[in-house]
Amino acid sequence: MSRRPRSRSPSSSSPVRGEGMVVGTLVLRNSATKLFCEQPVYSETEILAGRDRHLCHMHVIDVYASHCHLRFYTVLFNEGDPTGPVPPMVYAQDVSRNGTRWNGIPMEQGSTVLLGDGDLLAIGPGRSTIQFHARYPCPEPRFTELENSEMREFEDDYEVSPRRLGVGAFANVHVAIKKASGKQLACKIVRVKSSHDKSPAESGEGKFHRFLEVGKLGSNQASGQTTPEEKVPRSQRESQILLKLSHPNIVTVHNVFRSPRTIYIFSEMITGGDLYSFIRSKGQRGHLDELASAKITHQLLLAVDYLHDQEIVHRDIKPDNILMDIVGQDYRVVLTDFGLARVANSPDKRMSASVGTFDYAAPEIRRYFDYHGRRKHSYTKAVDMWAVGSVTAVLLTGEYPFNSERELIQEQVDDLVCSMRKAELRVRVIEFVTSLLILDEVERMNVKEALRHRWLTEPATETKIAECYANGTKHWTPAQRTESSCVILRTAPPKKSADKPRDHVPETPEQELESSPFFTVEYQAKRIRIPTKRALDTPDTKLRNILFMASQSISQSAHTLSSGEKTDEVYEEVVNSVTGRKKRCIYGWEVDELAKWV
Repeated sequence: MSRRPRSRSPSSSSPVRGEGMVVGTLVLRNSATKLFCEQPVYSETEILAGRDRHLCHMHVIDVYASHCHLRFYTVLFNEGDPTGPVPPMVYAQDVSRNGTRWNGIPMEQGSTVLLGDGDLLAIGPGRSTIQFHARYPCPEPRFTELENSEMREFEDDYEVSPRRLGVGAFANVHVAIKKASGKQLACKIVRVKSSHDKSPAESGEGKFHRFLEVGKLGSNQASGQTTPEEKVPRSQRESQILLKLSHPNIVTVHNVFRSPRTIYIFSEMITGGDLYSFIRSKGQRGHLDELASAKITHQLLLAVDYLHDQEIVHRDIKPDNILMDIVGQDYRVVLTDFGLARVANSPDKRMSASVGTFDYAAPEIRRYFDYHGRRKHSYTKAVDMWAVGSVTAVLLTGEYPFNSERELIQEQVDDLVCSMRKAELRVRVIEFVTSLLILDEVERMNVKEALRHRWLTEPATETKIAECYANGTKHWTPAQRTESSCVILRTAPPKKSADKPRDHVPETPEQELESSPFFTVEYQAKRIRIPTKRALDTPDTKLRNILFMASQSISQSAHTLSSGEKTDEVYEEVVNSVTGRKKRCIYGWEVDELAKWV
């Protein structure tokens, strides 16, 4: 939780003790006064740097420094695990009037940057600088040869850093730089192999799971996983939908680059973490108060209203997919992750696919399959309103209202009402939540009605909601898109064997040996040489075949004798002229003639 000192006079040699774990160090230097100061960065403490020594943790003695010049804060991706694939993210926000340069690039007033190890912030002309040193350096995974080859197609416009903002099963989010402006962006890299028209979940063939996009039992979907092939249509649909949207409360996508195996989605970088992290850091006792909950719910409804007006259903609204853009004491709520979004273009505006996350899934989605796994129900845009009600309940209580995998019943909603009454929430607040959490989708409040509800429109609350929205969106600008915002990459596969199909064979003599992993010098040296087959009509081959047939006949006769079976056959003893061995065989077999042949 962020703390701000009431009245103190820190000196350049006495760092302030904060809350949480140490995630890095800020080093303040002044080339004119030769002052030097180190300030540890704590995960749950804001750090202010500026000329006002009573307000700021780091006292900057510089005429170009504002009273409060910079604000530093931390967002944890994995709470309690700073050494994971996404280390603690330390941000610097410019709150000055005179400006700041980040690694030589001018920062816009009010803008925020994600700091990397060794990043330098210069105040004014640069006499005073603050350098950041990370305690947990970011592990930098290498891109594949295929990705490096594809990135060269847009390297004049964007630079993608190995540093990750988030990780997933088939997609990672990296920090990127737009070279024209030096602005940080987020680049979502989706690794795919081939595309299919529909995933099993969307075709209606599946069973229930905690995460509802599942497929037939026995497939990867039955374990809650999706294959790269099944991810392709979702990723393409996500980029196609986002490129058509422009709203302050929906993540802004600038460009999309697609190849048969990879999708690159460049979007604005939201610097306040997701809603779950926001509740944990800002909330009291694990939840937010009524006013903060109203501000967030209002902006979330604005995003849903914009989508529903265009007949788009998100289908996966949850705290993990809601990002917070912090602007001073206010914020902008941003809805993201449109991988499950669909356009309700059927005549009755109904959909049929079991998707979403169980804790926020509407009852009509949970009832999607009957006990035999057959498609039974469809649903409408009202599923998003149920999810908004569930998120609002989390904001107010800090608990998931429906974390059971059984079918929703009215008793569970009644239990939630009892919890909200114990939390001493007002009647109009409880009424708002229960109007969204109605089991019958027809009776459920729609987005227009929710925006007009008396909880959000009472004069005192409505004024503060409007102020928060105006301040939170004042720096937002719509993306300047063109027809080339979605680019199909035509890069050829790299020549590394790791990224090539293993069954490639040259079709023409003109192909180079290095173009296939099977036709390299190293591979040929390791190959086992198979002897050339001999001709079948050679004398040596004919003799071997005759001897083999004779030995099989003799073995069969010997087995018959040893078994003691009664037989009317007459046996005689013969000598093999080749081996000299004596054998008993059935009288009349031309074994003597065979011996003469040898």
